[in-house]
Amino acid sequence: MDRNILKFTALLSAAAFLFTGCESKSKDTVPTAKVEEYSKNDLYKTVSVDGTVESTDKDTAITTELVEYKVKALNYKVGDTVNAGDIVCELDTTDLEKEIADLESIISNTDVLSDYQFQQYQKALENAKKSGELQLSQARKEIEDANAEYARKKDEYNKNIQLYNNLNAAAEENKNAAQNCSDPQQAESYYAQYQENMGAASEAMNAYESAYSEMVTAENSIASCQNNYDSVKLSTDNDIEQAKYKVDTYSISSGNTSENKEKLDRLKRFLENSKIKAVKSGIVSTVIAEVGKICSNGAVMTTQSTSDICIHVTIKEEDLLSVKSGMKALITTSATGNKEFEGTVDRILDIKSQDGFDGYITINDTDDFRIGMTTKVKIVTTDESDVLSVNNISLFTNDDGKTCVYEAVKQSNDSYTVTETVVSIQTKTPKYTEITADSLQEGDLILTDPKKHSDGDKVQISKAEKKSETGEDNARTE
Repeated sequence: MDRNILKFTALLSAAAFLFTGCESKSKDTVPTAKVEEYSKNDLYKTVSVDGTVESTDKDTAITTELVEYKVKALNYKVGDTVNAGDIVCELDTTDLEKEIADLESIISNTDVLSDYQFQQYQKALENAKKSGELQLSQARKEIEDANAEYARKKDEYNKNIQLYNNLNAAAEENKNAAQNCSDPQQAESYYAQYQENMGAASEAMNAYESAYSEMVTAENSIASCQNNYDSVKLSTDNDIEQAKYKVDTYSISSGNTSENKEKLDRLKRFLENSKIKAVKSGIVSTVIAEVGKICSNGAVMTTQSTSDICIHVTIKEEDLLSVKSGMKALITTSATGNKEFEGTVDRILDIKSQDGFDGYITINDTDDFRIGMTTKVKIVTTDESDVLSVNNISLFTNDDGKTCVYEAVKQSNDSYTVTETVVSIQTKTPKYTEITADSLQEGDLILTDPKKHSDGDKVQISKAEKKSETGEDNARTE
């Protein structure tokens, strides 16, 4: 036989041996599948929101009907704690006390006052009316002047804005013309016009910015003049009322002692009410009154109750349908560290605010909370106890579009076969899902790497113990 033929036959025999050996080795290697037990867990899912502690009895108003008397003293400031009945504000009752003394004197002295005295009071009333009208006329003139000045500044601002826009547009046209011009000399001319217009535009911008500032100042001046007018009117009305009161008091003093006594009783009630008291216990949230000024609208201050508090949260639109009244809330604060407090979603407003939908959470134990504290809140939207579930990575969709898992079924020879099982989804969280299937039993082994295997594969298993999860969405294992 030819030597070359012998060599070729030997090579073929060696190749056949190697191929057969590799094939045998491949058949003997069984892949490993990762599995977890089909077991019972507590599934829950939360929505995280930030919150602020607020009073449920928010902004209780403390007011007075004595709007004609100036404030003499404010006994509390924002943040102070007050108790119901505490005197929070005292009015200046100097004039009132004099009126009471005068009226008491009139009642005790039945003699008719002289015509001279009565005429003096009438003259004082007339002078108060004239002085008041003069002051109001001047205040009205100031408002008119301020409005006229604002109109001028607004017109100047609009003209400069328009000039700036025109120059800027012209500059842009010059720039484009220069860029597109093939004639260097003409292009240079366009560019020079561009620079000139840009310089003028810059000056116009400075002018309209300055005009805007002056316009704002003029607008603020209108408000200031209006406030001055209101203050002058209130003051003059009070002066006239005081003068009129004296005229009326002295005019009836001679023959109407009973009416005078009724008026005296009313003035004494005013004196008693001049010490304004807190309606409820709480913390002062705002102070409206000012020492030396009258309470023009009767508002003195507001308080917030410290006994009834809640947590105000803002729920994002994408989470709104998941959150319902009555759901449990888990609350933490920076002041209390990792300590977790329980609460309940009380209500969610139907109207969207700037950042979302406002919700309110009641707190089971309020001892460690203070108004104004910031909180972290986890609202439990799903809470299923003791349900059979699998890791979400075990789920896949088969060619028929059905949700399935792979089960590792033990064979008689201690090997495992991958078996496809169609399942029904019950409760799903981002980590674990409750599933059911007629063929599945608690303790069955479910593959957690289904993409690496196929139905019918022979595998060996690597069993992982399911651990408790923490975080926003989790499954608590028994």
